[in-house]
Amino acid sequence: MTERPRPPWLEKLRDPHWRWLRVPLGATLIVGGIFGILPLVGFWMIPVGLSVLALDFPAAERASDWIRRKSRGAAGWLRRRGLLRRDKSE
Repeated sequence: MTERPRPPWLEKLRDPHWRWLRVPLGATLIVGGIFGILPLVGFWMIPVGLSVLALDFPAAERASDWIRRKSRGAAGWLRRRGLLRRDKSE
């Protein structure tokens, strides 16, 4: 499978010069994810916030990798039991 090209704004955000924006953005996403039961915010914000912070902090990178591994394992478990279908794109 080939990797999709990243949008230009995402490449710009990865630039070390933009750390001043990434750190508060990642922290805000994580804090917003804590209130996942509210509309407009959700638990999806926690891994996104960790992914943003992972660009600058190794601990956030490890946490993001752990969540990614666990979610893949959970998806496989659900697929084996017939509770989750594969995407048509796979």
